[in-house]
Amino acid sequence: MACPAALADAPPAAPTGPPVVVDVAVVGAGALGAAVAWHLARRGAQVALLERCGAGDVWRAAGRAVWGEADAQPRLVDEAGVLWREIERETGASLLHTGCAGRQIRAGHAVAALTAAAAAWGAVLRHREPVRAIELQGGPGARLRTRTGTLHAWRVVLAGARPAELVPPRHRTRGPVVTAAAAGSFVVPALGRVLADSAECR
Repeated sequence: MACPAALADAPPAAPTGPPVVVDVAVVGAGALGAAVAWHLARRGAQVALLERCGAGDVWRAAGRAVWGEADAQPRLVDEAGVLWREIERETGASLLHTGCAGRQIRAGHAVAALTAAAAAWGAVLRHREPVRAIELQGGPGARLRTRTGTLHAWRVVLAGARPAELVPPRHRTRGPVVTAAAAGSFVVPALGRVLADSAECR
């Protein structure tokens, strides 16, 4: 499976004017971050998906691992199966395959498809855009300082262990920040839905 056009690297925009404002900034564009961005974007939220690595690097990092339903959280397996089929319809990708241990999906294909689906719904992908700092000033939202400028988000999702280091532990479970460090798995689109529910601006 070739890397989708939606994953092609584009040079980050130079900072201009006042900070950009979005509903939700998702930091970390692996499988979980892309799943959260997909759910939020298709609900109509303005979403920025920020990743320190290049898009192709993220896609390849998932590798040739296979995620199977047999190894996943049972309560989320059925929902994940339905969501993978939705992603297949939206992207035209062939993702789910049935093996001896039930339904399976290749990790690299999953990350590529989730990213393409999020972009198709309008999520803004900013690869090679490391977040340098997240400032919580006691008011609504947070300010994210990136390599090329400043972004204001009403909610922030830190999707992965490394992004979580950007915020002190006392701020990771309250306020505008939602943190999750789950590894990729068959149920990642369902986990993304749970996180999106928590992060959705109300």
